[in-house]
Amino acid sequence: ARPQRRILAEVAAPEAEAEGPADGGGALAAPPVQQAMDGSGGDAEGVATPAPPGVCEPAKLGCLDVPALRTLVDAATASSEASKATDELVRSLGGVLAVPTLMNASFCYPGLEQQRADSDGFAEAFSKAWAALSVAHRSQLRHAAAQGLERWAGDPKTWRETPPSLDYTEQIRGLALLLLSPMVGEAEESPEAYAFEARTMAIIAALPTDGRAVFVNVIVEDMASALRPALVPKVRAFCNKAIRRSAAEKNVALAVWDGLLVLAFLAHANRLIQKQLQAEILDS
Repeated sequence: ARPQRRILAEVAAPEAEAEGPADGGGALAAPPVQQAMDGSGGDAEGVATPAPPGVCEPAKLGCLDVPALRTLVDAATASSEASKATDELVRSLGGVLAVPTLMNASFCYPGLEQQRADSDGFAEAFSKAWAALSVAHRSQLRHAAAQGLERWAGDPKTWRETPPSLDYTEQIRGLALLLLSPMVGEAEESPEAYAFEARTMAIIAALPTDGRAVFVNVIVEDMASALRPALVPKVRAFCNKAIRRSAAEKNVALAVWDGLLVLAFLAHANRLIQKQLQAEILDS
């Protein structure tokens, strides 16, 4: 893995050279997941300051890994009690989406000293689940994720002057996973879907300098295989939708600039990946 300091230096002022959008186109306390879904927990604050490497041990109690998600999805799509299994899938996945600490610690490869997201496995399992869910269940998961974004960084109205204090991989990994999830890429489907995508783009665009470096590093190290086929098309589709909405309203919305900035981050990640490949070829 490339040293984070080097990437920080390269992404401190990312160049917005991404290709523009195309036209048209005895009672124990309730576990974290239960607290998030039923409100039985205490203060639902954002992400605690991590103690790298890894995430605090209590957070792992409510995490999901990719094999567990696949098991839930298989039960929901093949079980004779599919309705009950689907409810369990939505409850478990929604609980993780609603709590940033859990989302950042979930869907990683097991047994590694330094956590790495299993992005391909996550995208495959989540997409299979999404395809099998009803509109109501999709809305429920999107609502849980929107709650998670608010817990991540607070009121978005304050982000412009005071960026959210998100500087570590353990605070940002989950945002990259949300961007990769099937919840992003459906801005054309409904106002709710567009609003969620706009919030996701806004929080990524509002990251402080160190946070932007970390976000790019997560893309380079954990999601290189998904960059061109999935992440870039999702963000470009959102930009296209935001531009069309701005044209209809005769006002350039902040969502347009947020989307373009996230696209610039992805372009920068692509340049770093190409440099890595070139270096590996020269060294081989």
